[in-house]
Amino acid sequence: MFILLLIILLTIMSFRKIFERTFSYKLDKNCTEQLKCIAILLVIFGHLSADKIIQAPFLSHAGSQGVTLFLFLSGYGLTKSYLKKGINKKILFNRFSKILLPYSMITTLWIIIDIFIYHKAYSKSTIILSIIGFDFNRSVDASMWYISFILLWYIFFNIIFKLPTKNILKLILLLFVAYLFKYHPVYRYTHEVSYQWGLNAFTFPIGVMAGLYLDTINKKLGSKRINLAYGFAFLICLFTFIVSLRYISLGTHIFALSNCAFAFTTVIIILFINTMGYFSRALNFIGCISYELYLLEAALMWKYLIIRHLQAYNVWLFLIVYFPIVITLSYLLNKLMAIIMKPRNSNPNTKSINAPS
Repeated sequence: MFILLLIILLTIMSFRKIFERTFSYKLDKNCTEQLKCIAILLVIFGHLSADKIIQAPFLSHAGSQGVTLFLFLSGYGLTKSYLKKGINKKILFNRFSKILLPYSMITTLWIIIDIFIYHKAYSKSTIILSIIGFDFNRSVDASMWYISFILLWYIFFNIIFKLPTKNILKLILLLFVAYLFKYHPVYRYTHEVSYQWGLNAFTFPIGVMAGLYLDTINKKLGSKRINLAYGFAFLICLFTFIVSLRYISLGTHIFALSNCAFAFTTVIIILFINTMGYFSRALNFIGCISYELYLLEAALMWKYLIIRHLQAYNVWLFLIVYFPIVITLSYLLNKLMAIIMKPRNSNPNTKSINAPS
């Protein structure tokens, strides 16, 4: 409990007023990066709790809450990019490369370490499927079920949003895909993968819906009603989250509702802080390397970090050593990927499929 209170206190202290108050409630890059920071911290502390490094029952659902926030932001960000730039081969390539390339590099490293240091045997098919993100047995890193899930969502998004039809119909098609993910899997996934996909099936489309319509709703609300509307939405989401926590054991529907209510509550809080003109460089920094942190944090926590045994003697010492190491390595990986993915001169003849209304 003390660790959580300390993190909350440091987070609050990290905010500085650098903008004028606007009350626009715009989910811009400042907001999304800070929300990514919150999401990855939830995932990390969820894993610390699951591995019993931190004895904190209130963190037992933190990992799922962080994943829900990530999926919402992914759907939102992909949609805003589509509305601004449309869809073309270059954009598709860049999107998939940003996800798959660092993941494949890190997974290859883990496989090499497993084979040559831990003398673990993998079949050729397992190695190939792991590197491309579709090993449903999660043989190398159990936390990487998210990769195949988000890649499939990217694929379906780009297929559906290329269709020459209205955005509302595209959203309905995405919701149908979510329904299939939850209730009619066409592949015999492992239980854990099937459970996670079902639990988070509708979060990405909800993010897409926010990307399509949130700005329009804000404009229609106007400056006089927008504070009241967001305040009311905050109370509803917070109330739903608190009440649903008691009934999570009833099934994944309640669990998913609880996670979504938590995510929306968090989004509204950050929107309000941003619209008041406050910004946290610390949260923004962690948010910018959140994907790299995700790729490294669980494997280093569970298998590959030499200091793993420290947690048996002193949890604080483990955390003091673990966090600087994983943050530093994630930052270096982020910079390496920036060099590798350095944009080349774009082809002026490349055609995009633009966003219809």
